Amino acid sequence: MTMKETSASLSRRYRRRLGGYTCLLGVFVGLVITEVVLQALGAVQEFRTYSATRGWRLRPGAAGWNAREGQAYVTINADGWRGPRVTPHKPPNTLRIAVLGDSFVQAVHVPYEQSVCAVLQHELTQRCRATSRQHVEVLNFGVLGYGTAQALLTLREEVWRYDPDVVVLALFTGNDLRDNSVALDTGAYITAERCRPYFRIAHDSLVLDAVWMRHTLLALFCRINFAARQIAVLRIPGEAVLVIRLGLTPWGRVQTTVPGPKPGIDDALYAPPAEAVWRDAWEITEYLLGTMAREVMAHKARFLAVTLSNPMQVYPDRAIRHQYLTAVGGMDLFYPEHRLQQLGAREGFEVLPLAPAMQAEADRTSVFFHGFPKTGLGLGHWNAQGHAFAGQVIGRTLCAPSGSNQ
Repeated sequence: MTMKETSASLSRRYRRRLGGYTCLLGVFVGLVITEVVLQALGAVQEFRTYSATRGWRLRPGAAGWNAREGQAYVTINADGWRGPRVTPHKPPNTLRIAVLGDSFVQAVHVPYEQSVCAVLQHELTQRCRATSRQHVEVLNFGVLGYGTAQALLTLREEVWRYDPDVVVLALFTGNDLRDNSVALDTGAYITAERCRPYFRIAHDSLVLDAVWMRHTLLALFCRINFAARQIAVLRIPGEAVLVIRLGLTPWGRVQTTVPGPKPGIDDALYAPPAEAVWRDAWEITEYLLGTMAREVMAHKARFLAVTLSNPMQVYPDRAIRHQYLTAVGGMDLFYPEHRLQQLGAREGFEVLPLAPAMQAEADRTSVFFHGFPKTGLGLGHWNAQGHAFAGQVIGRTLCAPSGSNQ
């Protein structure tokens, strides 16, 4: 090969390499621009971030659209919870209510003014004579995916500095018992929920067990997982699949393919636990509730445990409810409510079961409290009607003197 041919070969090689680098740079710049645009639009948003004690928490200042169920523009205030920001110091003549719970309380599926916390504040401000001369503030400490253990930690780490007069724990029996049990909550390590802490009972007291903190690789995964969730372009494939699936779903569809287990719901709830792991899950959940009630009352505040509704408990068709209960081998759709009311009676705290009243209203009016037109009525989270009914019932209960509903 001559000198001239060698030079030409090297030149072609450099041009190919330069072209490759230019292509990579173009892809990188395109991704950066896409990320900036998505963040500016509030699209493909993740509202959670890593927490060293609770596994995850809401990211202060996060804002964006939620369209997975319903549709709402969601903002997280600078203190890391949804709703108007308040000062930790409680002003005079103020009734302050802190609500703890999971995604039903966080309520990203509806605009904030339609959420259970906003409805509750309106009820106590406008329709309760006992609180009509007070300034009412309802603080929403709900976080997607939280179990009762994380709610207790939130109470200790966040809530007390706001000096609440009332603490409301919203318990979603559909999956909270599983979330409280390290034996039942056996999701693969690649799921973010595996980063949650658990409590166990030892020597008649609660002992915290943060699983991810005992495994170096899992702890690293938890940090990386929630950091990566903040990058919108990494979530585009999953969101695209969701959009396609929703696009193929007829709007206004009613969920009528009943018998059989429901995704995201523990169907073993409707009868006394037959397996040791479920007995243990009930034991730790009841212990967590009793502990929280005692801590709240020790702070001279009122404690109210509210059991939320599972979709099938309030499905507006008696025949379908019966078919479902038979298919999952249950005995009573309200078994969790009855059991927790008995716990409250023994431990001396108030328990408000929402599902019986919601079922009666659903039978009377044929209203669907769960579900949205694009994802199917009768399943999933509360819609605006569900939030409105729940907020009104909780409001009436808190308007009454403590203990009058037991």
